[in-house]
Amino acid sequence: MYIILDHTRSVLLTITDGSLPANVGGGGNVRNILRRVFSLLEKNKWWDKLSMEEFLKLFEFHKEDLRGIYGEFEEYKSFEKIIRVEFDRWKNTDEASRKNLDKLLKQKKNQLTIDDWIMAMQSWGIPADKIS
Repeated sequence: MYIILDHTRSVLLTITDGSLPANVGGGGNVRNILRRVFSLLEKNKWWDKLSMEEFLKLFEFHKEDLRGIYGEFEEYKSFEKIIRVEFDRWKNTDEASRKNLDKLLKQKKNQLTIDDWIMAMQSWGIPADKIS
């Protein structure tokens, strides 16, 4: 659970500082961190117990916890929307990405090169620990 808290805290600070999830650069890091969180929640079946509203409350808890260090966080009206959009993209692209990976694995007879791994991670957004 600590990794979830560390990741969500990083996402909060990064997005409120002006970065947005994207496919490249720093935004790619934000997207990867969020997708890692979503994947960990799914892997541990925590989504079964945690709604999106409860998940979003984690960010409010972080704001409260970090107030003594950073002061009051300014209102960021689209923060929740950004998280929801990324979750929806993760859910929708996760299945398509998995199909792409399965097709590649079949073509390569389960012997991926480092370039195949890089393509799967960068082009399809598949975390390295999900490539097998």
